[in-house]
Amino acid sequence: MSGPPLPANAATPERKRPHKLTQTRVLDAKYQLGEELGRGASGRVYRAFNRETGEFCAIKEIAIKDMPESGLRSVQSEIELLHTLQHERIVRCYETVRTSDHLYIVLELMGNGSLASIVKKFGRFPEPLVATYARQVLEGLEHLHAHGVCHRDIKGANVLIAREGEVELADLLAVTLTLALTLSRTLAPPLTLTPALTRALPRSSWPTLASRASWATRRA
Repeated sequence: MSGPPLPANAATPERKRPHKLTQTRVLDAKYQLGEELGRGASGRVYRAFNRETGEFCAIKEIAIKDMPESGLRSVQSEIELLHTLQHERIVRCYETVRTSDHLYIVLELMGNGSLASIVKKFGRFPEPLVATYARQVLEGLEHLHAHGVCHRDIKGANVLIAREGEVELADLLAVTLTLALTLSRTLAPPLTLTPALTRALPRSSWPTLASRASWATRRA
């Protein structure tokens, strides 16, 4: 049996919205991880809050528990190189944080996603805009090549758009990370690597693979 009708001006009880859980992980007592922005073969990327400056950044989480020490040294060498490649057309790498199981790369946060995601949402770009993006990508590649570095994975998902609408190259480490993991599981001892395969590897990995005592620095 139903009760008396509610007055016309009576407020109806609000439904409680499900509480969205937020991450509580804090790296190095400094970076608090937020929502996941994306993931790929080499790891996951999270939005993060810098508790010291109040700024936001992107943090890439890479599992290193099963990565051999030689592969990890190769990756760290590539990261050190990124710090010397600061350019307006390349996503900035600020620092790294290493734990027992993961390596975290602190990166510039790009607010508008990648070219691939923008095309998927909004369709094809007009030709003048394509020309602008192409010029900006080439400016980034020119800077890398001037320092003897090849990106090796140019695609729409690795070209990110800043809030101002300009693009920057990202994920320079993707191929290095994939090779580091693959080599540890599938290849014969380093000294039996063929010249063709050695040429396909990042130069920073050559000293480890060849077990050399010293190595010349990367050409400027």
